[in-house]
Amino acid sequence: MTHHRLSFAAVFILLCVSRAASGDVGPRLASAIASPEESGPFTVWVDLTDKGSSEVLRAAVPRSVVTERSLIRRAKVRPGTDLVDYGDLPVEQRYVDFLAANALAIRHTSKWFNAVSLYATREQIARIAALPFVKQVELLARYGRARHEADDPGAVAQLPPQPAGSPHALDYGTSFTQVSQINVPAVHDL
Repeated sequence: MTHHRLSFAAVFILLCVSRAASGDVGPRLASAIASPEESGPFTVWVDLTDKGSSEVLRAAVPRSVVTERSLIRRAKVRPGTDLVDYGDLPVEQRYVDFLAANALAIRHTSKWFNAVSLYATREQIARIAALPFVKQVELLARYGRARHEADDPGAVAQLPPQPAGSPHALDYGTSFTQVSQINVPAVHDL
């Protein structure tokens, strides 16, 4: 049984790497899937190829997909142009329903990016990437600042020791010239 799991993992990794070359699985996701430390599930971003094949959608975007308030705001910055375009159309609901049936859960849909973020396992990602309406599946990027001790609300603030020979309580380093122009050292000394 272990041999079968290992073989399946090897085939899956090869499938993902080959799909990454064709553009269906992004490079960060292919790397995460290939990593033995990553067990999943993965949070991914699924870029879709279109917003549906209906000729009605392609002919004219209905103004009803945008609020009246948005139309007024757009008219101020884009006078004389069409205020509603293809990007305003919602993500094709059939695509979202199909993705929901083939993933652990849908996180969010974005009509402007024509994409869906969702949670999925390795096997589900392989199935999703092979769908004809999927342009690419990529690991969802996460941004944030690094946690420091100062970010901990329970941490006690510790002032650095007063530098030797300095008349000020804090060492401002190379920024002393800048902070002294607005009297920051004097305020801190108080």
